[in-house]
Amino acid sequence: MSRCRLILLIVGVFTLVSPSAIAQHQWTSLGDVFWVSGADVACGINWVSQTGNRYLIASNAGDSLYSWRPVDNAWNWPQNRPGANKIISFKVIDLEHNFGNIAFCSAYNDRIYYTIDGGVDWSQVPNSQDLANKHFTSMEVPNGIENVGNIVMVACTAVENQPSTFYTADGGSNWAPIGGSSSVGMQVNDLESYPEAASRPVMAIGTPGGIYQKAELGGAWDEPWGGPVAFEGTNVPVLESVDLQGDWAQIAAVEEGLEGGCNLYFTTSSDPWSSYIPIRPGNEPFDRVVKDMAGIFWAGSGNISCYVATDDGVYKLKNPVKSGALVESEIWGPGTIVVNGDVIIPAGVTLTIEPGTTVKFVYNFDKFGSGSSSVKSEILVYGTLNANGETGNEIVFQSSRHELDPNGNDWYGIYAGVGSNITMNNCIVREADYGIFGYKVGDLTVQKCLFDHIGSTGIYLSLYQYSNPPQESLHLKVLQG
Repeated sequence: MSRCRLILLIVGVFTLVSPSAIAQHQWTSLGDVFWVSGADVACGINWVSQTGNRYLIASNAGDSLYSWRPVDNAWNWPQNRPGANKIISFKVIDLEHNFGNIAFCSAYNDRIYYTIDGGVDWSQVPNSQDLANKHFTSMEVPNGIENVGNIVMVACTAVENQPSTFYTADGGSNWAPIGGSSSVGMQVNDLESYPEAASRPVMAIGTPGGIYQKAELGGAWDEPWGGPVAFEGTNVPVLESVDLQGDWAQIAAVEEGLEGGCNLYFTTSSDPWSSYIPIRPGNEPFDRVVKDMAGIFWAGSGNISCYVATDDGVYKLKNPVKSGALVESEIWGPGTIVVNGDVIIPAGVTLTIEPGTTVKFVYNFDKFGSGSSSVKSEILVYGTLNANGETGNEIVFQSSRHELDPNGNDWYGIYAGVGSNITMNNCIVREADYGIFGYKVGDLTVQKCLFDHIGSTGIYLSLYQYSNPPQESLHLKVLQG
């Protein structure tokens, strides 16, 4: 018979830790200070091992481009610059890991240029100088879709009686407004497409009144912009989309501080901007003027690297997004971990979660559609899970919607499989269907843990996987409500 050791210590007063009080992210300033207006990242030759990557940055000096590579640890001049009067946006295309040789650059009140040789020669995108509104603020060239490079989208400042979003789907031969007349007279700060394998990508725009989106997946180009879907009445100067290999994320810079200072928020594809996660570097809001962002997902580590161009330099943020089976033992935290699909800890593998870690499960979403629920993510333990928090520095497992709705049951729980070993001390588990549930657990220790707003049961353990004889099963509710 399976040995199940269950240690419970319930205390009368339990101090909750505020996620904003946790040192969540490590930021790194890249080289000397530049006021940067445009930024993008080229995927390297090996996006799994993170080697061979190259980052290309457009500076706000007016007409100069700089490049950054970790191997050089310095800013460098590129080959040449396009004939533009002011660079405001820069987009790198990763075509068959081509080191960013295909790139587009837009120029304020001028036109759009592109290069296919790493900046040696630049050419004008046809007819971009003839748009009714060419006060460009942003440019998007969707990656990973058919005919990459032929679709170019631009956003513009508000001009009376003129649209503010345009596109070409044939490399510039023909241009037309995005969203029909819905962007006429609208100030559009940034335009981003979500990574979709379709000829009409899903899009979002940041405006002084919040985030707007195209209403339907793959809808017609002239389908109106819908919104605001988030941050209504608040200026959103920058958006950035990141392909998560089967899912996608978007990061928004939202102007909430004095003198244009922005904080950052993170959402995923399950229901974009219906739930979002604040990103807090250290104990404080980011609170910097954000000019542009560039992001890339490294499948090997499960990290998003986000490069944020600000008024005091370029910063790199690592934001972990986890799903799937662990191939080796891992340590999570401290900081925020986003889970967007079932996480499996196989036999012989250990997941250690550090004090001060908040694990946020994307609400009502499982990118794999597997496990105990096809629409909710969970952690399935067949190996070892060690989650040892500290008093005042607890480990938190919760929904991505916690800040918006702390009463939901938006993820499934922690599954203790046959022979698994789980130790949890000073943890908060909330907004799940189950806290811990399982079958023939090997060793389970739970101490000083709070199970809050659990839909079914805090801890449910059985000796039988598919039957539940009352005289031989363990069904224990630790704390609910």
